[in-house]
Amino acid sequence: IQCIMVALVCLFPQMVMHYKSSAVQLDQQQINKQFDSIQIPGLGGSGPGGGLPGLDLNAPPTLNLQ
Repeated sequence: IQCIMVALVCLFPQMVMHYKSSAVQLDQQQINKQFDSIQIPGLGGSGPGGGLPGLDLNAPPTLNLQ
């Protein structure tokens, strides 16, 4: 059955390719506007939630080997 279906798709590709012509058209300017309006909350700072205590994202990473 699979071989028959592969042969049919090879012989008549329009059976499966007719959906490709009705693809969704995207407007790049609208996409960029939506991405610009996304706000990602920070981990540090004194905003709502207070951030994570003891976490300084500006400091270089260190290893505490004790």
